[in-house]
Order: sequence, then structure tokens, then C-alpha cells
Amino acid sequence: MLRKCKQLLIAFWELILYGNFWIALGAASTALITLFIAKKSWEVDASVYFLFFSTLLVYSLHRIVGLNKAKKVKMTNRYKTILSYRKHILAYAGLGFLGSVYFFFDLVFEAQLIISCLGLVSLTYVLPVFNGKRLRDFDFVKVFLVAIVWSSICIFLPLLHSGFDIDTRYLLFFTEYTLYVFAITLPFDIRDKNLDAFIGVKTLVRSFGANGSKRISQLLLVIAIVLAVVLDSFYIDIAYYSISRVLMYILLIIYINYLRDDMDDYYYSGVLDGSLILGPFSLFLLNNLSN
Repeated sequence: MLRKCKQLLIAFWELILYGNFWIALGAASTALITLFIAKKSWEVDASVYFLFFSTLLVYSLHRIVGLNKAKKVKMTNRYKTILSYRKHILAYAGLGFLGSVYFFFDLVFEAQLIISCLGLVSLTYVLPVFNGKRLRDFDFVKVFLVAIVWSSICIFLPLLHSGFDIDTRYLLFFTEYTLYVFAITLPFDIRDKNLDAFIGVKTLVRSFGANGSKRISQLLLVIAIVLAVVLDSFYIDIAYYSISRVLMYILLIIYINYLRDDMDDYYYSGVLDGSLILGPFSLFLLNNLSN
């Protein structure tokens, strides 16, 4: 009985992880913390739902295309698991598409405009529209593109939908978050270095090595710590914001040091993408427990 329960829990976790619900929750969580900074309330609106479903769509497409790209590479346990969920992922892509279309029309025009522009970039990142190549298949593009586009969509979309002007505090938050997303995205190049080498894509990991790339991530997180403290102290004055961010960044600095390329997705997508959820969730808990 215990063994069966364990198997069911593992199957459920793999569905959440490889079905891209985990990263979709990360996008929605980023929108929530943005709205909390702006409104001082945990408000869920159309922008949050749109980000969840659109992320589900984009990453499901990314999984499907990525499988085709990895056909001639040695099949790791990660790719075997993703392959076993192929039909599920196609269904989730359909769900993501329907949800994205539905909530897109609930967005204000300014939000629709920014998502149309940045959404197009996101699709070219995962779809081979450049003579069989994706935008991420170009040298050194992947990490920079993910950090900037992810942060732009997840921060500016909710703000524009709610009618807020993009002032200094939001630009500072955007900078902090972009550095953080860059720092947790770069280690994925350590995991993907064999695939990137096979495709012929130059990455920071191939240039600086795994240890050098880890140092870059850790340095960016140190800068993000400083920005979080400055943002909280001089611009937003939200109880526990800097505490929750600083603690998470310190944990990530320590954690990244122990990552290896032979670790499975539990250690990469599970933990690194999970920090996108942990940050807002820890701030939510701290604020509610203190009241």
C-alpha cells in the first residue's frame, strides 16, 4: 500500500513537472508578486490566468520540439520520461491555447499589445521558424532571451492590465527579477550542454565551463540581493519583502554550487523553477502570519 502511494505521488509530481504546470505556476506567481507590490493585495486577475495558460502552451510546444531535436542524442531518463508524456503534453498545449485565447480578450488593449509583441518572440524561441532553427538555437541567445522576455511579460503585463505606469520602483523590480531569472536559467545550460554541443550552439557554459557559469549565477544573485534591499527600503516598504527575497537568493547561491549535469529534472526544473513559486509563497505566508 505504501509503495503504491509512493508511485502515485511520483506519477502526480511528474505530471505537474513534465506537463509544464510547474513552470506555468511560476509565471502566475511572478504576476501575483508584481500585483502585490503595486496594490498591496494578493489579487488574481485576467493577467495572472493568461500568464498561466500561455506559459503552459509555450513550454508544451517547447517540450515537443525539443524531443525532435534530441532524437539523435543519447536518450537520458529525462527525455524518456518526457517522451512517455508526449500525448499528455499535446493535450496540455491545447488546454494552454484555449485558456490563452479566452483570457487574452479579458486584457486591456495595452496589455494585449505587449503580449502580442513579446508572445511572438516567445513562440520563435520554441518553434523552428528560422530555416529549421529556433531562436534559442542561436549562439549565446537562450539565457539572455529567457531572462529579459520572461521578466518583461510577467511584470509589465500585470502592471499595464491594472493601469499602472512603469515608474522607478517597477524598473528596479524588473532589474532585480531579470538578474534572478538569468541566474536560475544559466544552470540549465549545464544540464543541456550535451544537447547544445550536438546542435552546435555556443553557450556561456561552453565558454566559461560549469564552475565559471555557477560563479556568474551566484554573482548575479548577490547583486539581486542588494537590489531587493534597496527596493524594499526606498521604494515599496513591504513587510518581509527583502527578508523573503534575500533568504531565497542565499539558498539558491548555496544550492547552485552543488548542481551537476547528471542530476535529473527534480534538481533543475523542480527546485530552480520552483523558486519562482517559493518567493511569492514565502512572502504571502510571512505577511499573513504577521497579521
